[in-house]
Amino acid sequence: MLNAEEYQGGHRMVEVKKILACIDLSDYSEEVLDYAITLARMFRAEVVIINVINKREIDAISMAGQHYPELVNVATYMQRTKADRRSRIETLLDSVFAGNGIGIAIRIQAGVPFEEILLAINEEKVDLVVLGNKGRTNLARTLLGSHAEKVFRHSPVPVLNVRNRQKFAAAAERRSR
Repeated sequence: MLNAEEYQGGHRMVEVKKILACIDLSDYSEEVLDYAITLARMFRAEVVIINVINKREIDAISMAGQHYPELVNVATYMQRTKADRRSRIETLLDSVFAGNGIGIAIRIQAGVPFEEILLAINEEKVDLVVLGNKGRTNLARTLLGSHAEKVFRHSPVPVLNVRNRQKFAAAAERRSR
């Protein structure tokens, strides 16, 4: 969002008050958080971390619960999964980004990842989205080819795609052999 009242060096400055960091707890999560927190410091912005429990995962648990109701309970699974993910995100924040001095909120959602991210953009009124190059499975197109691509196409705000230079270079080298 451009704020016409603020100028620096004769140029209008972009105003970023809230950043959405999309964390899937993969190898890319730390790097996504690093970019989101660095940008938040620069802009004096808040960070909202979103993690989405994929609907496909929930559907699989639900099917198992239909066949083994005494062993599998979807509500219990969701409660435990949300608590586990929140704990893992808090541990990551504490160990890597302790004392960051910015406001951080954690949002654990359940559903289709790109839909939940787009909803969060509007509900949280974010100005920038930061997400990783690949999803949890690290298969090509898992996140970039589907969910992230849909976020890029439908997001009403800018989206920053974070890549791990070393992993990206190593993959490119393997492809060139």
